[in-house]
Amino acid sequence: MKTPDLIQSRMFHKSEMTLEPDGISVSEKTLSSSKKTHIYYDNIPPKPQEITIAPKKMSVYATIVTIIAVICLPLAFTQGAKNGWQGSAFWGFIAALLWAGFFLSKKSLIRFVQNGSGINLYKSSPSETAVAEFIKKMFICRNAYLIKKHGQFLDIESFEDKMARLKYLRMQEAFTESEFQTRIEEITKGKKSGGPIGFAPE
Repeated sequence: MKTPDLIQSRMFHKSEMTLEPDGISVSEKTLSSSKKTHIYYDNIPPKPQEITIAPKKMSVYATIVTIIAVICLPLAFTQGAKNGWQGSAFWGFIAALLWAGFFLSKKSLIRFVQNGSGINLYKSSPSETAVAEFIKKMFICRNAYLIKKHGQFLDIESFEDKMARLKYLRMQEAFTESEFQTRIEEITKGKKSGGPIGFAPE
């Protein structure tokens, strides 16, 4: 079995990602379930979206309990208020737990999603360097796959179809602008000469 290219763990969630010729195999495990999915490179866009997700309800609860703890605090200084300190300490402790849960649940993600599918990566698990290296390898595989799939032409295909596919590859940043111009020159020469047309990925 192939060794995963990236392993990410966060609290009770573990993901193993393996780069394949046509996509990314993802194995996910939690305390109660496990699943395997395959994400095709067609669903990986050229640019990521970075987002931070935090549980809104927990922040609301933590804020409310913090306010209660602050309200209880003056009672601790009131003469005869025997339970003042106990009440304030109790609500303060609950607030601290809620805020700790809020920050532990907060997560930064790098998302590569298009066509209704894609992959989510934790930004710093196991480290930002490891994630950056995985993304670099992922795009090498992705671009090679897209060029192989969309950049090899048959003689019977029209010039317009070839141009549309080249523009798609440029839009997906599978190759550079200079490479795009070189590909156009190749199919334009082929159109003028009437000879065989096509190219293979480098």
